[in-house]
Amino acid sequence: MSKSQEPKFKVVIGEPVGQSGIDFLKYNPHFEVVALQRGEDKKLKKELADADVLIVRSGIPVDADLLDIGQNLKIVGRAGAGIDHIDVDACSERGIVVMRVLGGNSNGVVELTIGTMISLIRNIPKADKLMKEGVWAKGKLKGTELKGKTIGLIGLGRIGGKVAVICEAIGMQVMALVRNKNKKRKYPFHGKFVDNLDELLPHVDFLSLHLPLNEHTKGMIGKEEIEKMKPSAYIINTARGAIIDEDALYEALKEGKIKGASVDVYSEEPSHKDNFPFIEMDNVVATPHLGATTVESQENVSQIMCENIAQALLDNVYLDAVNLPFKIPADAADKYGPFLLLAKHLGEFTGQWKDKKIEKIELTYRFRKEMDIKPITSMTVAEMLKYTNPEISLINVEKKIEQKGIDLKVRDSTNLNFDNSLRTVITYNDGERFDMRGVCSKSIPKVVEIQEMGIEMIPRGNVLVIINKNVPGVVGVVGSKLGENEINISSYNLAESKPGQDVIGCIMVDQEVPDKVIEGLKKEENIVDAKKIKF
Repeated sequence: MSKSQEPKFKVVIGEPVGQSGIDFLKYNPHFEVVALQRGEDKKLKKELADADVLIVRSGIPVDADLLDIGQNLKIVGRAGAGIDHIDVDACSERGIVVMRVLGGNSNGVVELTIGTMISLIRNIPKADKLMKEGVWAKGKLKGTELKGKTIGLIGLGRIGGKVAVICEAIGMQVMALVRNKNKKRKYPFHGKFVDNLDELLPHVDFLSLHLPLNEHTKGMIGKEEIEKMKPSAYIINTARGAIIDEDALYEALKEGKIKGASVDVYSEEPSHKDNFPFIEMDNVVATPHLGATTVESQENVSQIMCENIAQALLDNVYLDAVNLPFKIPADAADKYGPFLLLAKHLGEFTGQWKDKKIEKIELTYRFRKEMDIKPITSMTVAEMLKYTNPEISLINVEKKIEQKGIDLKVRDSTNLNFDNSLRTVITYNDGERFDMRGVCSKSIPKVVEIQEMGIEMIPRGNVLVIINKNVPGVVGVVGSKLGENEINISSYNLAESKPGQDVIGCIMVDQEVPDKVIEGLKKEENIVDAKKIKF
């Protein structure tokens, strides 16, 4: 592929992220990076008009209106874990993949959680304030210790699990709400697991929230739940503000139904004491969403996000995508990459072969490595159908083929001649079939068979496909026609045909062949058909 044919993607970073991720994309020739500062709303909308990727943190609401500006968007990347400010459904309707980073900022949130617990129980904010006012209040600020206290956790993911480990090391008792016993993993701490809030709330000295905001968790901790807690208990929220009924929290703090709270997140951000009066209360440690605001967290998240975006656009491997019908483990990305690229190329070739309705798709595979076939199937079929059904994407391909009544058959077969093979056979609505096969050889995707004729082609760039009678002179005619139009041939790949059978040739060219050249080739005596394929 010539330099002019190399894909180039525009990435708009709407809010400040760690410089390591920006540099990773900036110095990659496949990317153009526009990094904006907070408040540059007009510039954001302008740059978004031709962008392929939008990266945000928590400060930019990604709604339908913003997405309508970015008509070319392929990915919305969240440099962090929470996606409640991103309209995922609107993204899915437009075929935009939403990706996030899980775990890159977890350590920062974990440390803030532990730090605010200590701040509350040892009266650190009060002591600091009084000292600055010239008051020595040692006798009035007697605290207690974390050791021996019980922490109740709701959410045992990367953050909640680490909080539990540290709390146990300090000497605390750990309780956690785990509703789905079938999914309960082996945690590296000794804790008591409960099934519901009634078993948790009355027993904890600290209630710490570590779960996403969604329709099931919004308002999860309200007036009734708080009333079940000890008057000496504290609430810690470093997850999402709306998980707690903030009015109920304020009333409980004011009336002494709980002893205090640490709040880092709010249902509306930026937040102010006028909207959230508990912020100025003496028994509250309030911080402005600082959980992931550390140098290390921002650099980690930025690096991971930008690496994942590059892998998605260049290798078709989507990690931590929230709206795809499949998931690829991060530690298996290198294994899946070549096969997803092969699937994409077979789908592209097949989809451009004939402008006819596809009624049946058969995918046969034989892989040496154990992999989930679902991502590979989705990639093949989505690429295959997008030329006649532009609304189809990786996100909705399963639903769309069912709606269109396309018969899809997928099977593992040892009958294929090569390991690491993928074969596609499609049947059009007039009964005509098209068959091709590819392999991954040393992680390089290759086409090795078209219409049961052997060929060896590395798919890339622009391809001119010639179907001609098996007679001498055709290659010369094709070469002359392309030369007359100043179209350079980089390779000429001929399929192995039998006597009397038409020959298929796949010619790699440095630029797209104009339609007039295609029509001229079709008029040549021994050329049956000519078409162009673009990868």
